Amino acid sequence: MKSKFRTGLVLLAAILFGQAVHSQSAGKSLKKSNAMNSVKQQSENKESIRFLYDSIFNKRQFEKLGEIISGDYTNSFGVKGVAAFQKSVLELSKAFPDAQWKVEEIIAEGNKVVVRQKFTGTHKNQFQNIAPTNKIVSVDGIAIYEIQNGKIIHSQVQTDRLGFLQQLGVLPASY
Repeated sequence: MKSKFRTGLVLLAAILFGQAVHSQSAGKSLKKSNAMNSVKQQSENKESIRFLYDSIFNKRQFEKLGEIISGDYTNSFGVKGVAAFQKSVLELSKAFPDAQWKVEEIIAEGNKVVVRQKFTGTHKNQFQNIAPTNKIVSVDGIAIYEIQNGKIIHSQVQTDRLGFLQQLGVLPASY
């Protein structure tokens, strides 16, 4: 009787040990799969942002914004939709018809993409309340994009506004 009991315990221990090893292996496999999916998603997000800069901004293909901007997009001021995103880009492009946005660096983490960018252009038309100066500006900035289901749902841009206004001659250069 004791022999059958021991045999049963040994079999039970072997089964439980096998399940534990399998479960750990499956967990590692799932984590690896999730990490690979995350890296792939981050790569796709970076490519979407490169498309935004290279094809839409710099080639003035603003009609393609709907391909990359979600209808649920909300800007930093709480304004929603593709038109909310498009407004400031169109204003800059109109005032600086030769405007170019250069991606200096791009970093993706989770569903966010951070871009260190440089904006360059010649002030040929009125911008906000500033009459054309025909001056060339070159301004550094940081943009943070949040992406969901392959489309931008939020963005936040910080630029050197002081340097921008100084380059236009609106404010005196710093000493």
